[in-house]
Amino acid sequence: MSIKNKSSYMETAINYIFVFFTILQCNSVFYSHSSVSNKVIMIIWILLMVIMFFKSLYGLFKNKINLIPLLRLLIPFVILMTMFLLLEYSRYPFSVNYILIYLIIPICMITFFYGNFFKNTINEMFLEFRNIVLILSGLSLLFWILAIMGVSPNESLSIGWGGVHTVPGYFYMHFITQGSTDFLGINTIRNTGIFVEAPMYSYILSLAFVINLFLDSDSKLIDLKSGLLIVTILSTTSTTGIIVLFISIIYYQLFIKNTFKYKMVKYMISILVILVTVIFLRIILQDKVDSVWYSSSSLRLDDFTSGYMSWMNHPIIGNGLRNDISIINNMNYKRVISGLTGLSSGLMMVLPYGGIILLLFYLVPTVLSMIISKNIFGVAFVAFILFAFTSTGDVYIYIILLSYFWASYLIKKDVRGMEIV
Repeated sequence: MSIKNKSSYMETAINYIFVFFTILQCNSVFYSHSSVSNKVIMIIWILLMVIMFFKSLYGLFKNKINLIPLLRLLIPFVILMTMFLLLEYSRYPFSVNYILIYLIIPICMITFFYGNFFKNTINEMFLEFRNIVLILSGLSLLFWILAIMGVSPNESLSIGWGGVHTVPGYFYMHFITQGSTDFLGINTIRNTGIFVEAPMYSYILSLAFVINLFLDSDSKLIDLKSGLLIVTILSTTSTTGIIVLFISIIYYQLFIKNTFKYKMVKYMISILVILVTVIFLRIILQDKVDSVWYSSSSLRLDDFTSGYMSWMNHPIIGNGLRNDISIINNMNYKRVISGLTGLSSGLMMVLPYGGIILLLFYLVPTVLSMIISKNIFGVAFVAFILFAFTSTGDVYIYIILLSYFWASYLIKKDVRGMEIV
């Protein structure tokens, strides 16, 4: 049953504001500027989410939509997650933010997407996310080019990322938060946009790229939107972003466009493309790998090593949410002395924190997306890769995506005639 074909202007405006503040929460310079700006962004974001949740509930009741499938999912989820959080808190006290991440956001957003399905707008929020990122992408490329040309920044902002320091920027629309780096033999400034580091900007751009590719039926691999996102991802010089581009394009050509109809040909092409991709990525990685202990590649490798060793202490239930000490104790001592203890992998945060049980929170909806549609699995698969190689276990956009996968599975399983993409 469909209620209507599009959201009202008010709903669209709320969605755009909500999405914009969701992006700001992903380690933007404004989010890291001070505790005050951090709290303002959080308060506005939570208020908007609550409004969206109750509006969705009102629409479901008003239009007499069957809530049994929704309750059949949410009630067991709330019980199990509450038990898990109580267990974790008894072992290692954590902040209320983890209740928000693992309980409140899923409840609100699964309900929101469930309600939006009956209005034929279940993908609308992610297309709005894509649109905002496209604007940020265009602005960042402009100011990135100006920075390369030597145009002096005209603003600055202090941030508390990697220690309190000031970063230069242009009109508070673009910031140079990281210096230059060697990329494929070229020394260039990293495009960080409005974010504290290039990997997080690459994460946002990569999500926008796969959303554009897999959730917008009007988009193509070769069009202005895709081209702009690809160029901007390359300008961040993020290895993870480049890997995601290759994986997304290969998956799109082989399974969405179904370029090669015969299975044997498809398998042979897949193997060939994988080999070429591995060789190309090896060239990129060799260019970026550095034996110095404080290099980006060395720190990332140490993150996986220390995270794995910490996880092995309590593989099922982990060492406690936000128990960074358990990970730091296994790090290279030089990192600890220098204060370089920030983690670069969401996977290697989740496993030491909550073990296999917490990993299931991320893994189950990702696996279930396989039976929803090829398009949605493409988004889920890429998002999980980004989660493994970027510190995104607690960023709200990923929790929203996981909620979307749950709602999509729920609709596929219990609502006849379901067609999301």
